[in-house]
Order: sequence, then structure tokens, then C-alpha cells
Amino acid sequence: MRTIVWLVFCCLPSLALADLLPPGHDELVKRMFHDYDRADQFCAGKMVDSACVIPGSPFEGGGEGTCRTSINRRTATIDSLCIRREKYEIQRDIPDGYYRASDAYCEKDRKDAIAHAASPDAAFPRPVLAGCGPTSTLSDRFCRDKATGDACAAEVRVGNSASSYPGRCMERQEETFYSRILMTRTVMTCLPENPVVIDIKPSSPPSWLQRLIE
Repeated sequence: MRTIVWLVFCCLPSLALADLLPPGHDELVKRMFHDYDRADQFCAGKMVDSACVIPGSPFEGGGEGTCRTSINRRTATIDSLCIRREKYEIQRDIPDGYYRASDAYCEKDRKDAIAHAASPDAAFPRPVLAGCGPTSTLSDRFCRDKATGDACAAEVRVGNSASSYPGRCMERQEETFYSRILMTRTVMTCLPENPVVIDIKPSSPPSWLQRLIE
């Protein structure tokens, strides 16, 4: 009996990992160093590890890069994407926290608090979810004291140098989980007006004949 229990617990991590891997994962791993099934518009028809260029400023997502392959677990395909070589950093200084639970959850929490106050357990403290209080839209340092749609200028650092690029203050939703409760917050950040749009489509490297002709 102990042997059976040990085998079950021993194999659980392997079984869980197997559930996360797409069908034919081993074959995908063998192919990904020289082949792919899909590619973005900057690596389509190119060899793996070829040089690529994404048009646009660093703030928009542009720059020189290399066609790198990875396994997409959702589609069970090998994708070749242009990965920028330079590391770009944007220090936005957005405050931590300020997430809020959904209105439905907070209403239920409010009713539970009323019921708890009228129950025999009222003398005992009841856990209170801090994410049900009033909240406001946060902003990064480039959009402070600005409204949605206002012009802004973001500082992008590449190595030891920094440059400023124009953009617009736009709102977006951020999510996190607290004890399985979905929490959201609204953040206004300076974003490029014309960001690079990645378009991934079926593609493959050039054949040996195409390479010979080239």
C-alpha cells in the first residue's frame, strides 16, 4: 500500500507538467532550433536567428532584433518572433496597491458584515476586505495632473542614455488576485499613439532551394 501511495505522489508533478504541455511537445522542441509554423511580419520567411528590424521608435516598440523561436502552448505551434536586442526601460513610478474588488462582491461583503453584526458572533472580529473602499484612477509620472487623451512625453532609457518620446495619456485596467478574489484598478499611462502591431501568421523558413538562389 505504501508503495502505491509513494508512486502516486511521485508522479503527480510529472502528470501536472504533462497537462501543461501541448500535444507533440517533444517533436516541437526538436524542430524549434531550425523550423517554425508561424511568424510575425518581421520574421516571416526568414531563417531562425536571422536579423530583423521592427520599424518605429523604441517607445513604439521598434528597433533591431533577432528572429527567435518559442513554443506557443495555446496553439501548439512554433512561433518565430522578432525580439529586440536592446533592453528598453520606462520608469513609470506607478504606486502599488489601490486594487478594488467587483461591485457584486463588495455588496455581498457589506451584507455579510450587517448579518455578522446582528449575530451572536458580533463580539468576535470579522475579516474585512480592504479592496471595497473608494478608489480613484492612478497615473504614471508622465500623466500626473493630466486627463485621458492629453498629450504626454515618456522617457525611454536604452543603456545609459535616455530619450523623450511623445504619446497620449490612456487608461487601462490592471488585474490581480487576492485570496482567489479578482481585484482591478484603473491606471492612466503615457502610451505611444502608433504602437507596433504584431501580426502572427502561418509561415516557414526558406527552403534549401530558395536559400541556394539567394
